[in-house]
Amino acid sequence: MGKDRAFTFDAVFGLQSTQEEIFNKCVKNQILGCFHGYNATVLAYGQTGSGKTFTMGSGNTKGMRDEDQGIIPRVIGTLFQEIEARKSKAEFIVKCQFLEIYNEELHDLLDPSQSSGVDRFI
Repeated sequence: MGKDRAFTFDAVFGLQSTQEEIFNKCVKNQILGCFHGYNATVLAYGQTGSGKTFTMGSGNTKGMRDEDQGIIPRVIGTLFQEIEARKSKAEFIVKCQFLEIYNEELHDLLDPSQSSGVDRFI
């Protein structure tokens, strides 16, 4: 990469780290920030087989224990818990996107007409 570039990171998680620990450290404050006018984006990047689908929680979740849920189910749960707690003070409109970049192609995973991306996760 060259000697003129420096890269930093906020955290490293070991093999014993839990899904909840990763969510709380990396994502929860972004979700809570949405209630203060900030947008939030969560991106999983890495080579094939590195655990992105597991960590994000977009794989098959049938029969999964609550503590094993990934980031996406935790985001949805936190978002709607916060809306419920604040609904007497404000009106809420929720918009989201669920995108996949695979082989340099963008897939909207919430668009049924783009089923090629969704099929990989079912």
